[in-house]
Amino acid sequence: SESMLKEATSLYKDEEKLRFFLSDIATFECDEEFDLVTSLFHVVSYISDYGKLQQFFQRVSTLLKSEGLFIFDYWSTSGVITNGVSETVRTAEVDGSVITRKARSDVRHLENIVDVNFSFEITKDDKLVDSFEEVHSMRHYTPAELIYFADIVGLTHVTSFDSMSINELTNDAWASMSVFRKK
Repeated sequence: SESMLKEATSLYKDEEKLRFFLSDIATFECDEEFDLVTSLFHVVSYISDYGKLQQFFQRVSTLLKSEGLFIFDYWSTSGVITNGVSETVRTAEVDGSVITRKARSDVRHLENIVDVNFSFEITKDDKLVDSFEEVHSMRHYTPAELIYFADIVGLTHVTSFDSMSINELTNDAWASMSVFRKK
């Protein structure tokens, strides 16, 4: 977002090697190549279309130097199927206000998508100050699917693991991480 971009630019204005961009990775333009590209916070799971996923991997491959690494996390199909979805409620106190986030999920099995329905309430002194809702449609993937698309664009699978425990990827792992190397 533009506001986060301004914040980052302000915080790191003296760091000559850091530059911040606001762009869609599929259309991001840059004349440089990098040793490492990361995509964290399950960004890949927001890509629900195979055409866009291939475009994403192609752009990452173009940005990487030979032998460069691509590290990213995503929702794992086996974890979603094994554990199912549940309703959650989380609260946090910030500057005297209480923020409550409720999450309820609907699974679209034929599309490998989970629609996470968030509702937020902000209260201060036990009075409702604001409320709003969001829907995050998250695609879960198998490592085999991601390996297939990465291979098409010249990326070789190095490893995949449970990103929450940094242990071997098991059927229980919702949050997975994969590492690929450019050929």
